Amino acid sequence: MSTTFTIIPTKIDNDLTFQSVLSLANQTLKNQLDKLLINLSVGLSVNIHDNKEAYVNNINLNTKFIWADNEYAWFTVDKSNGGTDAYCEKLSEHLSDWDTYIQDTLGNVIVTPQLKQQITGCEYEWYFRRSAGQSPIISLAYGHLSAAVAKLTDGYIYTYDGAWHDNIFPATADQLLEVYFYPDKANNDEDYDWATRCIEGLKTEFDSR
Repeated sequence: MSTTFTIIPTKIDNDLTFQSVLSLANQTLKNQLDKLLINLSVGLSVNIHDNKEAYVNNINLNTKFIWADNEYAWFTVDKSNGGTDAYCEKLSEHLSDWDTYIQDTLGNVIVTPQLKQQITGCEYEWYFRRSAGQSPIISLAYGHLSAAVAKLTDGYIYTYDGAWHDNIFPATADQLLEVYFYPDKANNDEDYDWATRCIEGLKTEFDSR
């Protein structure tokens, strides 16, 4: 089983680069580890894979955060196994057969004609996927990567498969980071237990390396 965060942007400008996404995600990830009293120094890295693994390319981090639809971006955390894969898709692919996709996805956000025009003008959306069995740090990092993209694009994050508490979505970057992996912000016992186990796992994961 896997879970996903999708980001619908309202702007894409020249500040949206691989470097800016990594830098912001590293910063917010460090901030959360500090708040959780976990003394870890970790860094995020990325490369581009062909969907059929015909090639793996290193990238210039100063390039725009967009890649081809036959590729995925593979994000890893140093000193940790595994990673999270991200996909860049054209919004038109959804809108061609689901003309209310934006309104339906954004739910309680009031989609004015101006907002819809801003979103469609961006042309792209992204989603990050966390597959089952990933380490606690990857589970944490993929939320921060999603939030970084949303922050840099003034975008909205949503999940349809339970990546986090459904009652907060669609969410801004700040709204997700306010509750993501904080046990005291869990909305039920199951989520509280899972978040607590992952945080404890963070400590043991790196103690063994």
